[in-house]
Amino acid sequence: MKVVGYDEVAEGECFVQILDSLGRGTASYYWYDLPDDGLYGWLDGADEPVTQGQITFAPGEAYWVKAPSASYSIQSAGQVPNADIEVILRNGFKMIANPSPVNVDLNEITVTGYDEVAEGECFVQILDSLGRGTASYYWYDLPDDGLYGWLDGADEPVEAGALSFTPGEGVWVKAPNTNYNLVFPGVNL
Repeated sequence: MKVVGYDEVAEGECFVQILDSLGRGTASYYWYDLPDDGLYGWLDGADEPVTQGQITFAPGEAYWVKAPSASYSIQSAGQVPNADIEVILRNGFKMIANPSPVNVDLNEITVTGYDEVAEGECFVQILDSLGRGTASYYWYDLPDDGLYGWLDGADEPVEAGALSFTPGEGVWVKAPNTNYNLVFPGVNL
């Protein structure tokens, strides 16, 4: 994983914040680039270089990234998942990200791992750049009627294309316990 899209990067300008299951910061990694020496990479909190494989990012997990401008981006490499990806939720809020290299419509994402779901128990909270909630979408399941899917804040079914997650985009998801999972569809490229 590397940072691209900048002319020069000042020390500490771009970093990734790793969060624990409660949303607390546990580790920070800073990008460095010394063009005169041909050196670049990640440093940990003790200013030691991060070695390959030292940090792994699980598909669907989200991380805080701070950069000085929108021209910065993070590039990563890996295999494109052609099987569905299950993102395990936890009790309360968890930040997740689209693990796919393509946009995923909310209606393509399903919720699994529960016996019954009470109204409003599992929802996706969309936040703006200042962390304020702008929209909520709730999962519903009516097993007696064979109906399930996403509802918007007005309790209307979410139309296809109404909400799409871009690759790497993070959103908050709330679940009542750790039995809930979000399932993103695999990609056939």
